[in-house]
Amino acid sequence: MSIPSIARRVFRLIRGRRAAPAILMYHRVIALEQDPWDLAVSPETFERQLAYLKSHRTAMPLDQLVEGLRNGNLPRNAVAITFDDGYRDNLVHAKPLLKRYHLPATLFLATGWVGSSVPFWWDELAGWTLQSRQAVDYTVLVSNETFSLRWGVPETADIDGKWRASGEPQTARQRAYLGLWRKLRDVSQAERVRVMASVRGTFGGVHNSLSLPMNHADVQELTQDGLITLGAHTIHHPALTTLTAEDCREEILASTQQCRMMTGVETSLFAYPYGDMNDGVRNIVAGSGFASACSTRSAHINVAREDRYELPRFAVLNRDMAQFKALLNS
Repeated sequence: MSIPSIARRVFRLIRGRRAAPAILMYHRVIALEQDPWDLAVSPETFERQLAYLKSHRTAMPLDQLVEGLRNGNLPRNAVAITFDDGYRDNLVHAKPLLKRYHLPATLFLATGWVGSSVPFWWDELAGWTLQSRQAVDYTVLVSNETFSLRWGVPETADIDGKWRASGEPQTARQRAYLGLWRKLRDVSQAERVRVMASVRGTFGGVHNSLSLPMNHADVQELTQDGLITLGAHTIHHPALTTLTAEDCREEILASTQQCRMMTGVETSLFAYPYGDMNDGVRNIVAGSGFASACSTRSAHINVAREDRYELPRFAVLNRDMAQFKALLNS
């Protein structure tokens, strides 16, 4: 290695990394015992994160960040806060804290779930498999494939809440959850509804109201003062690459129309459910009048060459502040 190269590396270490724009992705603000997809941040942790952002970052609405990216005048320390799906805890726990710190946010709303009396299907499935304490021996048919839900008393790894779906399942409950989740994610909406109704008849259960999707009144209350705005996130939250082009376009455009009907405000922002997209899906979004679309790719925004229809976002986890700071400054 040459002397100039060594000198440049030493200079970078002394100077430290310069701030880079970032979009943060949240789903829930609530304390959970079981959280296989790391979707929840406790209210206490969320407040500490907001306090840090207020002091160290230039927070702005996502549409303003996109405009700055387009015009080439985006501050290096810009940050935008986003939420996906539309959980009721966003209204009850997240919004009061966002108001306290005067920080804007965008909610990417899965409009077909608004007003649902049952949780999002992946949460309901987790409740049946990972949180249930009853022994189960049940077989369900999903698109002509048989799935066996069979287990006895919970194992320690089921109760401690440490398992994440990104890792290998260790117990019968975890294997059942992950296998059925993977299958249900990619089937048609009609088949998913049928299977969930069938299994629901076996498990039943009472749902925490904060784990339900928001209803129409909740959405209007969330957005009425303009601090939180809506982006489209499809109707039913499908994996878009599994759909025909026609069905994909319908999911995208109808969710946009429903967002406008609920709030009276147009949205130019979109987020891909599960981060699932390809060139065909991207082109449908880009051709549908959206100014940008968010992925789940974990990275800072590269101002020089970022694709506005595949904007990266950092998934924020329920971790200590050292990890949050490291995420922002990585």
